[in-house]
Order: sequence, then structure tokens, then C-alpha cells
Amino acid sequence: MVRVKFEINPTGKSETNQDHGKAYSYLKIFLTRLGTRKNITQLLAEAEGSNELKRTLTTFQLLALGIGSIIGK
Repeated sequence: MVRVKFEINPTGKSETNQDHGKAYSYLKIFLTRLGTRKNITQLLAEAEGSNELKRTLTTFQLLALGIGSIIGK
């Protein structure tokens, strides 16, 4: 079996531990937000305030939805 090293940094500069820590913290935040849910009282309170639709999907989420729909085709 041949193992290939995947190079993320094309400039050839070595990454520091701070870069890995920053990436880890972004991943941790993303995964915690992915699994969070609102309880019914929060949903009812938000629905009571106005009749307007809110934008809830971020650019990354829309991109992931589009890629998933293409792959799942």
C-alpha cells in the first residue's frame, strides 16, 4: 500500500501549533452548532415577534447543501 502525504499548505511553509489550534477551535464550534437545538419556548417566542422570514442558512451551509444535492443525485 502506498501512502501519500496530503499537502494543505502549497507555499511550503511549515504550519505552527497555533494554526492547528485555530482550525481545531473552528471545527469544535462548527460541530457544537451543528448539534444544537432550540426548545419549544424559544421557537414560540421567536414566531410571536414578527411575521417575516429570517435568513438562517450561512454561505457554507448553502454550499454544503448544493454539493450534497449534486452528489446525492
